[in-house]
Amino acid sequence: MARPIRVLAAIVLLLSGCAEQRGISDRAGPAPPVDQAYASIVDDYGGLYADEKLNAWLAALGRRLAAQSGRPDIDFRFAVLDSRAVNAFSTASGAIFVTRGLLALGESDCEVAGVLGHEIGHVVAGDQARRRRFDGLRDALNGAFAGFAAWAGIAAHPKTGLEFSARQEFDADAFAVRIEAAAGFDPHGLAKILGAIDRAAASGKNEAEASVAYGATHPLLSERVDRALDLAGRYQAAFNVGRNPYLHAIDGMIEGDPPDQGYARGGIFIHPKAGFLFQIPSGFSLRKMPSALIGVRADGAAFIMTSATPGAAATTYDYLTDVWMAGNLLSRAASMVVNGRSGVIASARLSADRGEVGARVAVIGWSPSLVYRFISIGPGGNQADAETVLSAILNSFRAVAPNDLVRFPPLRLKVLTAKSGDTVESLAKRMAVSGDRENAFRALNGLSPGDRVQAGQQVKIAQ
Repeated sequence: MARPIRVLAAIVLLLSGCAEQRGISDRAGPAPPVDQAYASIVDDYGGLYADEKLNAWLAALGRRLAAQSGRPDIDFRFAVLDSRAVNAFSTASGAIFVTRGLLALGESDCEVAGVLGHEIGHVVAGDQARRRRFDGLRDALNGAFAGFAAWAGIAAHPKTGLEFSARQEFDADAFAVRIEAAAGFDPHGLAKILGAIDRAAASGKNEAEASVAYGATHPLLSERVDRALDLAGRYQAAFNVGRNPYLHAIDGMIEGDPPDQGYARGGIFIHPKAGFLFQIPSGFSLRKMPSALIGVRADGAAFIMTSATPGAAATTYDYLTDVWMAGNLLSRAASMVVNGRSGVIASARLSADRGEVGARVAVIGWSPSLVYRFISIGPGGNQADAETVLSAILNSFRAVAPNDLVRFPPLRLKVLTAKSGDTVESLAKRMAVSGDRENAFRALNGLSPGDRVQAGQQVKIAQ
């Protein structure tokens, strides 16, 4: 049952972005540059990450590779995107981007250099002008829940991606390996970071981001690992790995969602900019995108939170019945008060192209111009379970107090040196993440199931 809910979650994420979505996604970003592709990437991936130390390191790394590109006429620029998604991008003008999520999975300068070299290769080859537009993500996610009328107001249209061809990907990999070696980096770096992304996707770490985001824009991941290893094996000289500079650069970097877009910490979802928080129901993990927050549980339960403007609706009751859920069968609709704010809750039969499903729905009037909307779906359509989950959220939903920001700070990567007696298990317990901490620790540090840590080894944890 968990798989259909993940499909549902992905569809809601992909179909998010309507202009009325506010409160969850509002953020202040830099003024868009003239380059339209640059502006689009920055907007879609959380804006630029403002960390002087990290950006200086990335720029120096990029310039060292660009010097081996054979194209001094291209003004290569390098920047970090403020997103947990695992991805990298380039524009025809020479802008190269990597996300925080990708940097977190790396282990050394040479791995990040492999990614930068790959993107430089696309620019040098002019691939941006010849890549093909695709709707593969949307098509792949047209599952059982794609036709819910309740989702119709979330977005006007899905986003499409841009996919490179197999030839373009392999050629860019070969270019990356060559200029890595020429710049003095270990040419195995590209294969290592591709393997880390592949393992992270398979293990569930950053599942949606690693397997969908990078795999959608850079296909043939597993095949590329094997080819990159073969190419790197042709170079016999000793090369620089650059682990210490990399660890110094990412030490203190935000892990997970950008704070101004809301984040989970200590069983709480807190959105400092929008000014609300609530307790995450037991057993749920979150999927966060700019215009929707989705919680999923292993047994198939799910909840979705979005925001909207109430328009001409006089009350939250009117908004629920006459606007948002108009056309759906409602029952047990009742007004309520959520920590001093007006609201309404009801049961609903949501129409879908493959039938109907029962859900509990609610609206909170946050301000005269903003409402928060919730849908809770129980496993197998269990209405009692859906009500329990939604009640837990509503009972804990409140405005952020000043001391909450001290109690629930955003996660950051910290670099530690393992001491005698430290183990994967003991270090994983220090990870301030939900779910399988050991699995998350191994994914973050590129450790296979049987690998151990040694005294003196530097490792990353999220705290």
